[in-house]
Amino acid sequence: MAVLVVTTGRSTVHHLWAVLKAIGYVSRRGIEWRALPVDFPLHAAV
Repeated sequence: MAVLVVTTGRSTVHHLWAVLKAIGYVSRRGIEWRALPVDFPLHAAV
């Protein structure tokens, strides 16, 4: 049985899990968004 999948919009650039981890990091540490370590996506993406 064939399934038709329709996708619309732009594909994601960053992993959602990495973005959620970055939000949790900022909320726990109380740092500014621009002070995110390089392990996380850019602050503009988060």
